[in-house]
Amino acid sequence: MALKGYFELRSPDAEEGAPVPAAGTIYWTLNIPDMTTAGLLSGPSRPLLVFIHAGISDHTLWDAQVNVLASKGWNVLCFDLFGYGSSFPSDSYLTKEPRPKIAHHDYLANLINYLHLRDFPQASSLSTPLPDKVVVIGCSRGGSHATDFAIAYPELTAGLITICSSPDGFEGEVNQQEVALLEEEFRLTQARDLKALVDFNVHYWGDGPLQEHGRAGSEVREKLRAWTTVNVSRQFARTGHMAIPYRTLGNPPASSRLTELNIPVAAVWGSFDESECSNAMRFVHKQVKGSTIQEFSSAHLPMVELPDEFNAWLLAWLGSNFRWRE
Repeated sequence: MALKGYFELRSPDAEEGAPVPAAGTIYWTLNIPDMTTAGLLSGPSRPLLVFIHAGISDHTLWDAQVNVLASKGWNVLCFDLFGYGSSFPSDSYLTKEPRPKIAHHDYLANLINYLHLRDFPQASSLSTPLPDKVVVIGCSRGGSHATDFAIAYPELTAGLITICSSPDGFEGEVNQQEVALLEEEFRLTQARDLKALVDFNVHYWGDGPLQEHGRAGSEVREKLRAWTTVNVSRQFARTGHMAIPYRTLGNPPASSRLTELNIPVAAVWGSFDESECSNAMRFVHKQVKGSTIQEFSSAHLPMVELPDEFNAWLLAWLGSNFRWRE
């Protein structure tokens, strides 16, 4: 069963208790397993799975995972980051200069608390309360937000999977060919060349920066084309994407606090992705004791490019780290 709704995001520059206009709304979807077909007990014996999408997509990045996981008895929460998909800033937020920085990890904690307090009378299959803890799973920039969340809210976090991402503050070796490509992306952005920027993103993130054009399948490329067209258009219109500033944990950054994580952690990367991501995932694995590292023969989006393989790995990882009652 799929439930959906909107969560009102409070203005990040408001004083506690002050009656101020909302900064905007966060769109969320909650998939609840059908206990009659799954034959498994969800609720407190299993953590809630929370998926955070990449900055080049929206919550539909995880479409190939949601139904599979729900069919296996997992509660699954997806949402659109502020300024992406169906999560829209308010007029009052957009007219502020400078715009307040959004702490995505903080409003995720508020969203989870909001869902815990909500009554879902239409969801008869939700026979037990939502779990108290979550496994937070993020890709690319979503992986950075997921890592910030896990560090900032250990009382809410049961596990972390960061995919093709980089923790805030990480500085690794750079590939000069990739640097040149990213400089070209900056030039296209300054020129406001929408078509060329979309083509760039489809190749860089879909095929892989140093791979042949068209390496990725047509489904991957077309999804990226659709997501990027919307996101870059909203960036140019200053209503979303990179036009929304965000705030991380600050000092010390997440890259210096990874040793605080005392939970199951997996670092995932794609063989054809940019070198910063693979270097960062190796760094996370080295810093977090007992963590898992997994490589897929993909570029930046293994969950889209190799959904069956990714899902099989994800289910195995969840099964090995979290026990539940049959």
